[in-house]
Amino acid sequence: MNQIDISAFVAKNQSSPGHIAGLNNFRFRELFCKEITLFGNGFGSSKKQQFYHDLSVLLGAGVDLSSAIGLTGENFKKNSDRVMMESIRDAVIDGKSFSDTLRDTGKFSIYECCTLRIGEETGQLVEILKELSGYYAEKIKLRKKLISSLSYPVVVLITALGVIWFMISFIVPMFEDVFRRFGQDLPALTGLIIKFSHGIRNYFVLFLILVIVLIFFRQGFKNKIWFRQISSKVMLLVPFFGSLIRNVYLSRFSLCMYILLRSRIPLIESLGLVKDMIRFFPLQQALDAICEDILRGIYLHKSMSKFKIFDKRMVSMVRVAEESNKLDMIFRNLKDQYNADIEQKTEILGSILEPVLIIFIGMFVGLILVSMYMPMFKLSTSFGF
Repeated sequence: MNQIDISAFVAKNQSSPGHIAGLNNFRFRELFCKEITLFGNGFGSSKKQQFYHDLSVLLGAGVDLSSAIGLTGENFKKNSDRVMMESIRDAVIDGKSFSDTLRDTGKFSIYECCTLRIGEETGQLVEILKELSGYYAEKIKLRKKLISSLSYPVVVLITALGVIWFMISFIVPMFEDVFRRFGQDLPALTGLIIKFSHGIRNYFVLFLILVIVLIFFRQGFKNKIWFRQISSKVMLLVPFFGSLIRNVYLSRFSLCMYILLRSRIPLIESLGLVKDMIRFFPLQQALDAICEDILRGIYLHKSMSKFKIFDKRMVSMVRVAEESNKLDMIFRNLKDQYNADIEQKTEILGSILEPVLIIFIGMFVGLILVSMYMPMFKLSTSFGF
């Protein structure tokens, strides 16, 4: 099969005056960025998975494209989604290509539109729709796995912080009033806890203001290169979490490369599309350099080996794939391996965090109680009880 040049399609996205979003706006609607917009007007992963799955089933059953889009749109609950599906159907009936129509909605990424264009031009639209449905199904599965593994520890942590704050803000001051009446010297541990209580009560508002400022700071600078570079380095340096985050992005990278290469998109263009989809600075920086190396004739695995974001397993597997001309199959296998690693690590993380947090709560609460009762025992001894 001849390779299809998608550069014209990308150029059309950049130059078309009637295009709603353009390529730059596509970068803000990438597959792995925020999917929930203010007031719920987004078209996120769950809806896309449903859309691609239903469409592939209907087209596979012999229904024409415009009718399939209309039937698929009826399954959406929100009126805005149904209206969008009707506009897509009408544009297809008027003779516009399916990929161009999706592009003009501003809800679909350049990655999706390019792969769907390949499917239209090669007669493999049903297969491409199945791949995109599986793509989003994998993404949803991974997200649910992470949420289910971390939800209970997060609830326990929030409860623990609430209990500690209550004891520090209310229980400790009650004991402090009692100790003040007797006027005796307090043990060092008790004095330390009382000072800590004063600090929490005196600076709590300042702490809240600082948190709000940090949130606005992050929102304002999250797209700056220096901020993304620093934040990504910090994330990767965190023990256990750093390797988990890296595996998540490598899994997404492998899945994207598998779908693009299977769609017969050339390697250099596939890497460029993935770079625009995955907004993780170390990976984007590496892909920029890798694209330049490939244009100079350097093998993919040799270029990947220069960057720490790619582990030795991926580099060695890609080397074998290049020698056997099976890059798409290798990336699919890598995706499965990284997903298995992520599931294992999230299970371990959940099972470890629960007892650690419970022990932390018990120790801290116990420390507060002991520090408050130590002067009471001292007072009872001095009065001969």
